[in-house]
Amino acid sequence: MTDILKRIDALLGRAVETPGIRRITLYSRPECHLCENVHAVLERVRCDIPFDFEEVDITTDPTLVDRYGLKIPVVLIDGVERFYYRVNERRLRKELGG
Repeated sequence: MTDILKRIDALLGRAVETPGIRRITLYSRPECHLCENVHAVLERVRCDIPFDFEEVDITTDPTLVDRYGLKIPVVLIDGVERFYYRVNERRLRKELGG
C-alpha cells in the first residue's frame, strides 16, 4: 500500500521522502530532450537502487530559471549538484552505492 501512495504522490508532484534512502532531484524544463534522457537513466537506475525522486520544472520559478537557465538538466543527490546535461549511469550507480 505504501508503494502505491508513493507513486500517487510522485504523479502529483509531491515530494516523498523515505528515511535512510538517498534523495535525487532533477531540475528540468518542458520540451528538453536532454532532460528526457536523464529522466530515463534515473528511472532505469531506480529499478535496481531505490531512491526518493523529485523532478522540478525550473520554468515555474524565476529564481530557478536565473540559477540554472540553459545549464539543465541538473541532478542533485541529497541536495548536492552532481550532474549537468547528462548522467553517467555507472557513476550514478557507484555514488548511490550500487
